[in-house]
Amino acid sequence: MKRYASHYVLSPDMEWIRLHVVEVDGGEIKLYPVSEELYSIEWLPGVILVLPKNGNAIRQESYLQDIFILAKHSSLQETFLTIRSEEWEIFYLSPFDFTLMQPVSETRRRQLL
Repeated sequence: MKRYASHYVLSPDMEWIRLHVVEVDGGEIKLYPVSEELYSIEWLPGVILVLPKNGNAIRQESYLQDIFILAKHSSLQETFLTIRSEEWEIFYLSPFDFTLMQPVSETRRRQLL
Protein backbone atom coordinates (compact mmCIF):
# COMPACT_ATOMS: atom_id res chain seq x y z
CA MET A 1 0.00 0.00 0.00
CA LYS A 2 1.19 3.50 -0.89
CA ARG A 3 -0.21 6.74 0.52
CA TYR A 4 0.40 10.19 -0.94
CA ALA A 5 -0.86 13.52 0.37
CA SER A 6 -0.64 16.91 -1.27
CA HIS A 7 -1.85 20.51 -1.08
CA TYR A 8 -4.37 19.78 -3.83
CA VAL A 9 -5.70 16.69 -5.56
CA LEU A 10 -7.51 16.88 -8.88
CA SER A 11 -10.19 14.25 -8.37
CA PRO A 12 -11.70 11.98 -11.03
CA ASP A 13 -14.73 14.34 -10.98
CA MET A 14 -12.41 17.13 -12.22
CA GLU A 15 -12.65 19.02 -8.93
CA TRP A 16 -9.81 20.48 -6.87
CA ILE A 17 -9.88 19.14 -3.34
CA ARG A 18 -7.52 20.37 -0.61
CA LEU A 19 -5.34 18.31 1.69
CA HIS A 20 -6.41 14.81 0.76
CA VAL A 21 -4.69 11.45 0.76
CA VAL A 22 -4.49 9.28 -2.35
CA GLU A 23 -4.06 5.70 -1.22
CA VAL A 24 -3.14 2.96 -3.69
CA ASP A 25 -3.88 -0.49 -2.32
CA GLY A 26 -3.88 -3.37 -4.77
CA GLY A 27 -6.73 -2.86 -7.23
CA GLU A 28 -8.18 0.21 -5.51
CA ILE A 29 -7.43 3.89 -5.27
CA LYS A 30 -8.96 5.69 -2.29
CA LEU A 31 -9.26 9.42 -1.73
CA TYR A 32 -9.95 10.75 1.75
CA PRO A 33 -9.16 13.88 3.78
CA VAL A 34 -6.02 14.25 5.86
CA SER A 35 -7.45 14.13 9.37
CA GLU A 36 -4.38 13.05 11.29
CA GLU A 37 -0.80 12.00 10.74
CA LEU A 38 -0.99 8.49 9.27
CA TYR A 39 1.75 5.94 9.03
CA SER A 40 3.68 5.88 5.76
CA ILE A 41 2.22 8.93 4.02
CA GLU A 42 4.53 10.49 1.46
CA TRP A 43 3.90 14.24 1.54
CA LEU A 44 4.24 15.81 -1.89
CA PRO A 45 4.20 19.61 -2.12
CA GLY A 46 2.29 20.48 -5.27
CA VAL A 47 -0.58 18.71 -6.99
CA ILE A 48 -1.66 15.11 -7.50
CA LEU A 49 -3.76 14.34 -10.58
CA VAL A 50 -6.03 11.28 -10.74
CA LEU A 51 -6.77 10.87 -14.44
CA PRO A 52 -8.46 8.20 -16.56
CA LYS A 53 -6.16 6.05 -18.66
CA ASN A 54 -6.56 7.18 -22.24
CA GLY A 55 -3.37 6.75 -24.20
CA ASN A 56 -1.11 8.75 -21.89
CA ALA A 57 -2.85 12.01 -22.72
CA ILE A 58 -1.00 13.75 -19.87
CA ARG A 59 2.03 13.94 -22.13
CA GLN A 60 0.10 16.15 -24.56
CA GLU A 61 0.32 19.81 -23.57
CA SER A 62 -3.08 20.70 -25.07
CA TYR A 63 -4.75 18.01 -22.96
CA LEU A 64 -3.01 19.31 -19.84
CA GLN A 65 -4.21 22.86 -20.45
CA ASP A 66 -7.80 21.64 -20.92
CA ILE A 67 -7.68 19.81 -17.59
CA PHE A 68 -6.81 22.94 -15.66
CA ILE A 69 -9.28 25.16 -17.52
CA LEU A 70 -12.18 22.74 -16.92
CA ALA A 71 -11.41 21.86 -13.29
CA LYS A 72 -13.52 23.51 -10.62
CA HIS A 73 -13.06 23.94 -6.89
CA SER A 74 -14.97 21.47 -4.80
CA SER A 75 -17.49 22.90 -2.36
CA LEU A 76 -17.05 19.75 -0.28
CA GLN A 77 -14.49 19.87 2.48
CA GLU A 78 -14.23 16.10 2.70
CA THR A 79 -14.32 13.77 -0.26
CA PHE A 80 -14.31 10.01 0.19
CA LEU A 81 -13.94 8.03 -3.01
CA THR A 82 -12.87 4.54 -4.04
CA ILE A 83 -12.11 3.67 -7.67
CA ARG A 84 -10.51 0.76 -9.53
CA SER A 85 -6.81 1.36 -10.08
CA GLU A 86 -6.54 -0.35 -13.49
CA GLU A 87 -8.72 2.37 -15.04
CA TRP A 88 -6.77 5.35 -13.65
CA GLU A 89 -3.34 6.94 -13.59
CA ILE A 90 -1.87 9.11 -10.86
CA PHE A 91 0.59 11.93 -11.57
CA TYR A 92 2.43 14.31 -9.29
CA LEU A 93 3.15 17.86 -10.53
CA SER A 94 5.64 20.18 -8.88
CA PRO A 95 6.26 23.10 -8.70
CA PHE A 96 2.75 24.45 -9.28
CA ASP A 97 1.23 27.95 -9.39
CA PHE A 98 -1.55 27.88 -6.79
CA THR A 99 -2.75 31.40 -7.58
CA LEU A 100 -3.60 30.50 -11.18
CA MET A 101 -4.04 26.76 -10.51
CA GLN A 102 -1.79 26.05 -13.49
CA PRO A 103 1.58 24.37 -13.94
CA VAL A 104 4.56 26.64 -14.54
CA SER A 105 7.30 26.26 -17.13
CA GLU A 106 9.50 24.42 -14.57
CA THR A 107 6.76 21.95 -13.56
CA ARG A 108 7.84 18.35 -13.65
CA ARG A 109 5.49 15.40 -13.98
CA ARG A 110 6.10 12.16 -12.18
CA GLN A 111 3.84 9.16 -12.60
CA LEU A 112 2.90 7.56 -9.27
CA LEU A 113 0.67 4.81 -10.71
